[in-house]
Amino acid sequence: MTLLNYIKFPIIVLISFILVGCGDERLPDSKNNEKIVRIGTADNNGRLSGLLGLAKQLGYLEEELQKVDYQYSISGFAGAGPAVNEGLATNAIDIAVYADFPGIIATSRGVPLKLIMSEDSSINANIAVRKESNIHSLADLKGKKVALPRGTYMQRYFTLFIEQQGYKLSDFNIIQMTNDAESALLNGAIDAMVWTEQSTARLENKSPTITTLYSTRTEPELSGISVIVGREAFINQNEKVIKAMNIALLKASKYAQNNPDQAEILLAKESDTNIEIIKKIHDFHSIDSFSKRYSVNITDNDIRKLKQTQQFLIDNKIITKPIDIKNWVYTKK
Repeated sequence: MTLLNYIKFPIIVLISFILVGCGDERLPDSKNNEKIVRIGTADNNGRLSGLLGLAKQLGYLEEELQKVDYQYSISGFAGAGPAVNEGLATNAIDIAVYADFPGIIATSRGVPLKLIMSEDSSINANIAVRKESNIHSLADLKGKKVALPRGTYMQRYFTLFIEQQGYKLSDFNIIQMTNDAESALLNGAIDAMVWTEQSTARLENKSPTITTLYSTRTEPELSGISVIVGREAFINQNEKVIKAMNIALLKASKYAQNNPDQAEILLAKESDTNIEIIKKIHDFHSIDSFSKRYSVNITDNDIRKLKQTQQFLIDNKIITKPIDIKNWVYTKK
């Protein structure tokens, strides 16, 4: 797969999203002198499932932005990371929240972006199968159809995990799939699906026939990072907006740490997700995990993981031009 194929997303489709307002939410009662920071997310419905969503539900995001005469809008993109990147490249959005892969890819291709914050330093992925398939190990899965979205942290997880177990990609029938993987697994068109923990948890909740075979929960080094990036030109001209968003997320993180039960309820509402799934995918009740996952500001461990992600992208020829990860991080001038 070429890098161009991964990034490519028809401009006309993107424009349709912006004009029609699919997955778009703009806060009401915006004052005439308030500007708008346009936030894009890989969720096609514009739902926010992490700290940014919690900051939105608590009113912190609106409150802090209003202090600097800004409001916000949220646009969801059905094309996931590549579509969000297209939005950044065409100045259709200013800020993006998504997994670590797309931001590195876009920056490597010359889109001037800066890494602003980490929303979650450990987003997990699962390998899900049907219970009646009698697949209980990688040995059972060998030679069978495995669906995954290429150019994602899910691909990295599966590739490196099977290598650790003595297998290679050619031992499996890898099929490129995104949102259609869930229905394909349910109807038996594929034997396994490698997808986000939230998506597989939703599927398990929806159908008792689905179960998780393996997860990054037991291989935390293979988990991804949910990042917030922004167009460099926008950031340079609106540093007060970045500071306001940072304050809002830090307040949301502190709230979740002190009020984990209520934070889960609010996130379930924001992401339109069953509360039990939210409890499962977030570690708000774990003191140790919380400090590692929800620091907001980029840590040395984040830098280390991002460097590993970039090396995977290079090794798999998804990008050819490395970026300076440390200098990619936004620092206030």
